[in-house]
Formats: sequence, structure tokens, C-alpha cells
Amino acid sequence: MTLDDIAAPDLYRDTVIRYLGYSNEVGESFRPLVNVRLVHFSYLVASGYVLADAADKATKAATNIKHSDSSNSSDIWMRPVVAFSDTLLWQGMASVVIPGFTINRICALTTLFLCKLSKLHSPSPGTRLLLGSWPFRL
Repeated sequence: MTLDDIAAPDLYRDTVIRYLGYSNEVGESFRPLVNVRLVHFSYLVASGYVLADAADKATKAATNIKHSDSSNSSDIWMRPVVAFSDTLLWQGMASVVIPGFTINRICALTTLFLCKLSKLHSPSPGTRLLLGSWPFRL
């Protein structure tokens, strides 16, 4: 086995940095308990993670073109654009949009249901439920 056979770990998917993509999920879980600005900041962190990952994939695609024998000029511009767009779309949907919307609705409905059921006026039941289930979503 040579050094070329060992792939370098992906900084945004194989290290602890990937947990930044989950920050909006934690922010949404705490929405009933914290200032909404903190929730918006958690979305900023998660979106920054997605943008950084997309830029990294585009840079790697551009670097791979430079090291290949491809002389097709459209290929030089399209691979990084496709890599960036693909990563931005899928990471954005999988890390920010879908989990954020899902957790927001689950937390709101759980809080509403449990408050009506128990006549409590605490916003924390939904937060407790979602934070307790968070490890199962990893």
C-alpha cells in the first residue's frame, strides 16, 4: 500500500466539523426557550458549513482537472460548477432545509399537544422530546 492509495479524509464529512451542519437542528429544538436570534445564528452556522463544503468540493474538482489530461475547455469550467451546485443543493436540503422544517413543526406540534393535554404552559416538552431523539438522527 502506498501513500497514493490512502485517501485524505474529507474535512467537512470525516471530521468533527460536520457537526456544524447540525447546529440549526439544535437551534430549532431550543426555539421555545431561547431568543429567536440564537436560532437564526444556528442557521447561519449551518449554512456557512454548507457553503464551505460546496466551495471545498468545487476546489477539489478544479484541482483534479488541472492534474488530469483533459484539454476540453468547457470541462474546465463545468466540473467545479457542477460540484459546487450539487453539494450546495444536496447539503443545503439535507443539512438545513428539511431537518429545520421538520424539527420546527414537530417541536411546535408536540408543545401544542402536550400543553393542551396537561394544561401546562411550559414550552419545553417539545424541546426535551427533540433533544432526546437527536442522537438517533445522526
